[in-house]
Amino acid sequence: MTEHGSIQSAAPTLAVSGARGRRRGARWALLCLGLFAIGFGTHMVALRVTEGTQGSALVDAVRPAANMVQMTMIPGWVAARVLARLFAPSSMWSAVWANAVGAGAWTVAAWTYGRIRDRLGRPGPDPLRVANPARRRLLLDVPTAAVGLVGGAALARSALTEPWDLRVVRYQVPIRGLPSSLDGLRLVQVSDTHLGPRIPASHVVRAVRLALDLRPDVFLLTGDYIHNGVRFARDAAALFEPLVETGRPVVSVLGNHDWYGAGELLLVELAGRGITNLDNGRRYLDAGTRRLTMTPGAGGSLCLAGVGDLREHIVDLEAALEGVPGDVPRLLLAHNPDTAEVAGLQPGGRTPPPRVDLMVCGHTHGGQVRLPLLGTPIIPSAFGQKYAGGLVEGPSCRVLISRGVGMSILPVRWGVPPEVVELTLVRAS
Repeated sequence: MTEHGSIQSAAPTLAVSGARGRRRGARWALLCLGLFAIGFGTHMVALRVTEGTQGSALVDAVRPAANMVQMTMIPGWVAARVLARLFAPSSMWSAVWANAVGAGAWTVAAWTYGRIRDRLGRPGPDPLRVANPARRRLLLDVPTAAVGLVGGAALARSALTEPWDLRVVRYQVPIRGLPSSLDGLRLVQVSDTHLGPRIPASHVVRAVRLALDLRPDVFLLTGDYIHNGVRFARDAAALFEPLVETGRPVVSVLGNHDWYGAGELLLVELAGRGITNLDNGRRYLDAGTRRLTMTPGAGGSLCLAGVGDLREHIVDLEAALEGVPGDVPRLLLAHNPDTAEVAGLQPGGRTPPPRVDLMVCGHTHGGQVRLPLLGTPIIPSAFGQKYAGGLVEGPSCRVLISRGVGMSILPVRWGVPPEVVELTLVRAS
């Protein structure tokens, strides 16, 4: 009788426990779904919002906020990059996958944290000798909250503040054989604008205005004008029209992101706006008129040459430099600074490398993140920190690397603000 009554009393207890478990499971599922909706929704809003070249307050607010949300989904975006290499899904499905994995990771983390708190809240076998459960929970909650606040503040700075703090970085480079009339020639480089879901047009407009305010003799554009695809190609080219309207030469090369579906279109759009593309080609800056010409001027010239992107196009040094008179100084535009290490520019071979006085590049963004003591953990270069940014020595020439205007991969900057580069050429003594 007693045993039978015990079995009967256990049945409602199991039923209640099962109902509680289902309710908890539903709450965790709703949390995961809500996080996914926030992440995927902000990504798609940032991707689909349109604006004119003058920008808008809405986009200025939406894009940085969306970047910060997407940074919390980093586990998912790492997984999405692996998925993209295996299956090449569309950008929308990559976003679905990234935000689903990210939301799942946060849900699992929250569930794990809750389980730990529950265990800490249970009294021990001897309550008189065990610390107060509420105190144990507090010892868990306080450091967790502190880490969350510090991490949130760092995330806000790296996504909402520093990526938009444009600077001007200046270099002066002596050039052997530079015509006296070009002594003090000033060039301004704008690189890696990455117009797209992470970078609004208004930010590129600010960079262009900053370049205009410097009033250089020549404008250099060194690639990655868009994030990828064809959606932003026409708008990206249009943003550089104010540079052409100054009447000063504007020359360009394309980057790897430009070739992710829109390379040919960008070539047409840039040329249609009066921008001279130098991918595996060259022009001469006449020392007298400071205009671009197809052949060296009688009074002296500076050769402005370029090569295709190292990853997505062709680096053809012969097409860019063959036939340039030996006494004519040369600037070589190349999106990726690793181009300085290609076989054709290595000294000591059977054929000496062609003369290059300065290579002007972008691509690496300075790594976008520089941490105290640790430095820059990620550089998209096969040569580590060597080509992170600034003016460095390559195997056969100096290499100037802009840290760029926009962002790629991770939508953050920390310790590496965006920049527009002013380059002054002087005659070498």
